[in-house]
Amino acid sequence: MVAAISLALGVLVGQNIDKIKGLIRSNPLSPALVCEYGGKKYKSGESFKATDGCNSCGCNNGEVACTLMACDVK
Repeated sequence: MVAAISLALGVLVGQNIDKIKGLIRSNPLSPALVCEYGGKKYKSGESFKATDGCNSCGCNNGEVACTLMACDVK
C-alpha cells in the first residue's frame, strides 16, 4: 500500500513539475533568480541585446529567452 501511494505521488509530481517550478519561482518570499548571458548577469524582468547584435533577449526568473530572427550580414 505504501509503495502504491509513493508511486502515485511520484507520478503526480512528475506530471506537474513545471507547475511546481512555476509556483516556486513566483513565490514572493523566494529570492529573484538571476540570468547569465554573454558573460553578464541580468535581473529577472530585464531585457537586453542578444550576442548576435540583432535579436533581443529577456530574463525571466533565471531563464533567458531570445528572439530568433534572421540577422542581416554586413
